[in-house]
Amino acid sequence: MQKKDMEKIYGMHYRELYLYAHSLCRNEEQAKDLTSETFYRAFVSFDMKEEKLKYWLFRVLKNLYIDEKRKKPWVLIESIEVPVEESPLTQLLKTEQRRVLFEKILLLPEEYSELLVLFYFSNFSVSEIARMKGATEPGVKMKLMRARNKLKGSLENEEKL
Repeated sequence: MQKKDMEKIYGMHYRELYLYAHSLCRNEEQAKDLTSETFYRAFVSFDMKEEKLKYWLFRVLKNLYIDEKRKKPWVLIESIEVPVEESPLTQLLKTEQRRVLFEKILLLPEEYSELLVLFYFSNFSVSEIARMKGATEPGVKMKLMRARNKLKGSLENEEKL
């Protein structure tokens, strides 16, 4: 893979992959690490057509997350002050509404938050998600509907407060 191809792929998919990684692990540093490792593996070993690249990247990231989850839990160290640099997540979620919505999505059970991020933030179709998850399209549609309903309930509960 040539350098300009790598830069193009990185630019096209970094934000979506980072958001997906963050929705899985709910930790900025781990999400950055997972995203970086995913691109490293893509640049070293990907040899399929570009149309399958996005799906492949998301599958690799999910597998890396599962491997990390099996190995060791991540521990947050909150007492260390690091100069604040605007992260990709902050850049993408600049408006308060989107930030609140994304935070509410992360509070949902993992199976629902993952589907919502894949569908709305990473622009995968229902059929692509079904292939990725090894599920049927009606099953994915049903889980998406349940995830939306849970999210709606969560947002309505916040409004009542």
